[in-house]
Amino acid sequence: MGSRVLFLFVTQPPPDPGAGRGAATGGFLIANTHATIAAVLFTALAFGGCGEPATVQPAPVAVGADRDAHGCIGSAGYRWCERDKACTRPWELAAQRGFPNTPEGFGQYCGGK
Repeated sequence: MGSRVLFLFVTQPPPDPGAGRGAATGGFLIANTHATIAAVLFTALAFGGCGEPATVQPAPVAVGADRDAHGCIGSAGYRWCERDKACTRPWELAAQRGFPNTPEGFGQYCGGK
């Protein structure tokens, strides 16, 4: 649902130059003030709860904060190689050691999963 916007225009008639400062002028100002307050309260109550409720977003996980038990950062492509006792990128290790760049080739060389 989108947001709603309400435009409220409160107008009053121009003052009567011949009225002076009598009770009629004061009464008009008091009535106009009450009408304005009533209009503002109505608007606030009627439209104050519009819109979608706020939702709490989970904090984003920082890049590199996904280290495994060996300290290898999986999001950067590192996996633990038991044979070399190091975090390596399988495709780089495959190119260096000459085994197939496949999960099976990495598993056979490193002796892991």
